[in-house]
Amino acid sequence: SRTTQLLQAFKKFQDKTFEEFSLDDFIAQFPEALATSEQDYLCDLYAQLMTMTRNSNQEEFHLILDQYNIREKLGTLDNMCDEMLEGSGGVPMTSTRPSTVVRQISCSMKQDEINKLHEMLSSLETENDILRPKLQNKLQELNAAVACLEAHQQAIEPLLQLRPSPEAAAC
Repeated sequence: SRTTQLLQAFKKFQDKTFEEFSLDDFIAQFPEALATSEQDYLCDLYAQLMTMTRNSNQEEFHLILDQYNIREKLGTLDNMCDEMLEGSGGVPMTSTRPSTVVRQISCSMKQDEINKLHEMLSSLETENDILRPKLQNKLQELNAAVACLEAHQQAIEPLLQLRPSPEAAAC
């Protein structure tokens, strides 16, 4: 059905988008020492990020399909095409028949709906292209924060070692 084809096209688009940001790309956003020592954690974080993003995209796409009754419209288009094939008996219909004119008008309207869906999908692609750099920026900010925390930890560790123990302070 056309709905299945649309969902498959969206999945392909989504898969292609996620291929652009691989686990290796994600891990490369972190300092090498952290990436090595916390590889399992980063793999889990990446998997969670990808799953949540994929699910969110799918939910939003299904909401769009529901909001604009796209599934129903595509189902109607499928039925119209099936009826057109069955009604003609394999013989081309003349354009003077009223049913042919109605079908042509309906098919034109359905094609407009398909074009709108393509525009919406293109809009989602554009939005993903806009969001991808933002995600990368957030990851860079996260890396900077991690580096800052590591630097603070390294600066504080010597101070903690200089601090007298409670037993030494009692003497």
